[in-house]
Amino acid sequence: MNSSERSFWKFSNKCAYGDIIKELKIHANEEVQHAITLADQIDYLRGPPSINVGEIRTSEEDDEMLQQDLDGEEDAIKRYKARVEQAEQLKEFALTQQLRNILATEQEHAMDLRQAFYDYT
Repeated sequence: MNSSERSFWKFSNKCAYGDIIKELKIHANEEVQHAITLADQIDYLRGPPSINVGEIRTSEEDDEMLQQDLDGEEDAIKRYKARVEQAEQLKEFALTQQLRNILATEQEHAMDLRQAFYDYT
C-alpha cells in the first residue's frame, strides 16, 4: 500500500479534513494508473520490475499522516526527475514522455497535499 492509498484509508475511516477524502480518492486512482503505465513500459523494454518501495511510515495522527503523504509525493517527484533524465540519456523518448506525464501528476498531488496540510494544520 503506497502512501496515497494509506492516507485514503486512514482519512476515509477517521478524518478531520473533510474535502481531502475526495482528493485522496482521485490520487489513489491516478497512482494505480501510474503503476499500469510503468508496467507497460517495463514490459515493452523487456526489463525486470523493481518492487523496492522504500520505507513505509504510518501514524495514528491525522496531521502526521498527511505530512508523511506529502513527504512521499516529494520523494516520488525527486525520483521521477532522475528517471526522466535517465530515459532522455537512453533516447527512450516515449518512456520520457510517460515519465513526464507521471511527474506532472505527482507535482499536482504534492500541491494538493501541501494546500490541505497548511489549510488544516
